[in-house]
Amino acid sequence: MAGKRIRGATYLHRSALQDLPATEQARVEAAASATGATWNVVRVAREEISLLDYADFDEDPFPSLHASALVRDDGHVVARDYSARSNPPILHRKELLVGEDHPLRADWAETTVRLVKAGAFSDPHRIGTRDAWRRRLEELSIDEFGRVRQ
Repeated sequence: MAGKRIRGATYLHRSALQDLPATEQARVEAAASATGATWNVVRVAREEISLLDYADFDEDPFPSLHASALVRDDGHVVARDYSARSNPPILHRKELLVGEDHPLRADWAETTVRLVKAGAFSDPHRIGTRDAWRRRLEELSIDEFGRVRQ
């Protein structure tokens, strides 16, 4: 089953929504209808749904967060625009968000394996933004695909 689990929440790419139970799928659909938000990743938590729009999800190995819409089960909505931020949050390990049949999953997983071996994820709390991630890769003299820089 697709999905990255972090602190009780499940993150999924919209192409893998069928992996959620029907009740969770209905919550996601209701949140999307309520906001009209553009999104490609969803965060399903106990009392809220976050619709996340990552720029260039398929092309960028570590896409940056463009916008989010958090919808609480009580109907409260919080929308945020990250598109103008110089140092937005980024997404790691995106292969976990898609199903086994996703055509790019194997490539993304291979990149993650190389980066893990290189030590890029040794301190995950310090690599959540674009600048921090780039600094970490620079420290290790590797590129975003885990290859040694020349």
